[in-house]
Amino acid sequence: MAARTCPVCDRFYGDDAVTFCLVDGSALVNPDGSQVEIAIERPAERDLSLTQIPVKEMAMAEVEHGDEHFAGSNKLFISVWVWLLALTGVEVYLGYIHLNVQLMLTILLGISIIKAALIVAYFMHLRFERLSLVLTLVPILAVCICLLMVFFPDSFRSKNNRYRFQSSTQTETTEEP
Repeated sequence: MAARTCPVCDRFYGDDAVTFCLVDGSALVNPDGSQVEIAIERPAERDLSLTQIPVKEMAMAEVEHGDEHFAGSNKLFISVWVWLLALTGVEVYLGYIHLNVQLMLTILLGISIIKAALIVAYFMHLRFERLSLVLTLVPILAVCICLLMVFFPDSFRSKNNRYRFQSSTQTETTEEP
């Protein structure tokens, strides 16, 4: 094993694998003064015909494996947005008409649940990920049930403490005699 030297900085290299100076990058010189042969290996030619898959075949392979990562189309999201807008319009309309309070609150709660389900399913993309949907909805359902159990007794207790609205025709008839 002969020590090779750098002709520029006079550094010695004992490793035969080193062919260039690690400091300045110049080619090393053998002890007899001859230039070190630099063997540059060209990468082997590869047959790319096996690795290139036409786009049509790739699309068919995706269809065969199913739409595991389907994120939806613009048409789908616009139609969901229109449904959300229509349900919001129904909620606003219910605020202007006079319905029984329990009936109106039941309808509003049902519409709100439908809207929340649409938002979670489509805009949070959980419709396409079943496991994430289950792991999201089950804990939320448990928390909601616990909150209802905590607050319902208090709402029943204070039900009779609310102000009772009396119409103006009833107050006028009682004041006349």
